[in-house]
Formats: sequence, structure tokens, C-alpha cells
Amino acid sequence: MLRRFATTSAQDMEAWAAPICATIQRAHCGRFDGAALRALYGEGAVFDDPCGTIPRAGIVAGFEAIRWLFDVDAKHEPWTYHPPLFRGQALSEDAVGGAGDGDVVPAQARCRQVATYAFRRAPLSFALESTIVLTFADDRRIAVHEDRWWGRATTLNAAHGLFKRAHGAAFAAVFGDRTPQALRPDTSAKRPPAAMIVTQAKIAWHCATLSNASTWAGQE
Repeated sequence: MLRRFATTSAQDMEAWAAPICATIQRAHCGRFDGAALRALYGEGAVFDDPCGTIPRAGIVAGFEAIRWLFDVDAKHEPWTYHPPLFRGQALSEDAVGGAGDGDVVPAQARCRQVATYAFRRAPLSFALESTIVLTFADDRRIAVHEDRWWGRATTLNAAHGLFKRAHGAAFAAVFGDRTPQALRPDTSAKRPPAAMIVTQAKIAWHCATLSNASTWAGQE
């Protein structure tokens, strides 16, 4: 079965992956249903960008936070579909993202996005170009959801990776799947103090990382 799955064509992969990718694309623009989005991620899935590595329990809450903070206007290029490959078929690890262990490189879907984020409660906005990379498990659920700013690796070095994991774990522990109502933009409920603190820290880290990554991206 694994061999049949590993030799699936890009056209066959598109048939089952395109609806998943469409849902993820809408989620990046703040349009999603939490339960439907959560169902796309397998056990042990993570969302990874330069700000943090968020475990499955916090992924939907992360999208809720973005929706609460920003109005998002995004343009997307067509998705590309990369079915699983035996490692001997891959021209390079970079060509297939370097994901996965063993003899088969997992299936991936990728999409270039250019998004403008406008703060809902402040006259500020910024633009960000990124590549969305979805790596799928054998059950066709998402195992890794990467947001590669400017198409670059999400982790700069080991220290950055350690911080990202700690930051993602803290975010999931505070928000997790327990408190989506606290992050909805149309709610009038007072947000929990802990959630406020973590969100403010996340904004500060996001802005600092964005500034650093922008400078880094301009250096060749």
C-alpha cells in the first residue's frame, strides 16, 4: 500500500489534496470553521513559522488569534502538488523539502502567498510574502504546516528552533483547543488576562522577528 501511495501522480494527488489546500488558503485569510480546520491535522501535527512551532492543540487557536488581530488581504499563486517519492527518485533533499524519515519522502503541497495584514484596532499594516508548505502523513492529514517567509527556511539556527518550540508550547498551553471564543473578532466578552499577555508577547515577538527576517531576506 505504501508503494502504491508513494508512486501516486501529481494529478491523482491533486484530486484529494486540493480541497484541503483550499481550506488552508481560506484559513490564512481568516475564513474558516474551527472544527473543520482542526480535522485536517493529524495527531502530532505542527504549524511552523519563524515565530514558533505550534503543536496541534494550538494550531486553530493560532488562526483565531490572527483573525482577531488582523484583517488579511492575500493573493495566492496556484498550488503545486508533489506526491511521495522514494528517496532514490529525489534529485535533492531541498527539492522535496527534506521532510520525513525512512525510504519515502512524504507528499507535499505548496503555494506562494503575498498577504497584507492590517491591525483591526490600530492604523498599522504590513505585507509579507511567504510560501505555504503542507506535508502530509500516510492518512492524508497534515503532518507539518509551514509558513516560509520569503520562501526561506522557518528556522535560522538551533537556538532559534529551541525558542520556537518553547514559544509554541506556551501558546498551545494557554490557548489550546479550549478557548476559541476568547479570540473571535466579533465577541464582546472580556478576554482572559493570561490570553491578553500571551497575545501581546506574541505580537511583540512577531514584529521583532519580521523586522529581523526582512533585513536578513535582503542580504544575499
